[in-house]
Amino acid sequence: MAQWYYKISRDPTNFYAPLGDALEYFHTQVEEARKELKPKRGTEMIDYQLDLGSYFEYRLGQLQELEAILEFVKIQLDKVRGERKRNFLEHYNRQLTDRQAGEYADIDPDVLVLREFVQQVALVRNLFTAVTAGMNVLHYQLTNITKLKCAGLDEATF
Repeated sequence: MAQWYYKISRDPTNFYAPLGDALEYFHTQVEEARKELKPKRGTEMIDYQLDLGSYFEYRLGQLQELEAILEFVKIQLDKVRGERKRNFLEHYNRQLTDRQAGEYADIDPDVLVLREFVQQVALVRNLFTAVTAGMNVLHYQLTNITKLKCAGLDEATF
C-alpha cells in the first residue's frame, strides 16, 4: 500500500499536491476493485473464494486510509476556518457578531478550497464503501452457491 496518509500529513502547510496525487491513485484503485468483483470466465469458484478474502482485506485497508485522510483534511478545514473567523473578529472595520464572522469565514477562498477537497475525499471513500459492500454480497452469493453444490444441486436450473 502506498501510505498516502503519511505523505499527506507530513507537511500540514503544503498537503495539496500529495492529496491530489492520492485522489488520482484511489480513483484508479476503485476501477481496479470493481474489476475484482467480476470473476473472469473460466475461473474456478473455489479459487475465487480463496482470493476474495485477500481482496477484501486490501480494499478495506484502503478504505480506512481514506477515512484517515478525510479526517486530516477536516482538521485542516477547521483550523483554516477558525483562523479566518478570528481574523474577521479582530481586524474587521466594524464590530461583527460571532455568527457573522463565521459566515464570512465560510466564504473565504481557502475555506472553500478545503471544503471541495473534503467533498472529493468523501466521494472516493463512498466509492470504496460501495466496493467493500459489493465484496460482502459476492461472498454471500458464493457461500450460497457452495451450499447448493454440497446439497447436490450443482446442475439445477431455475
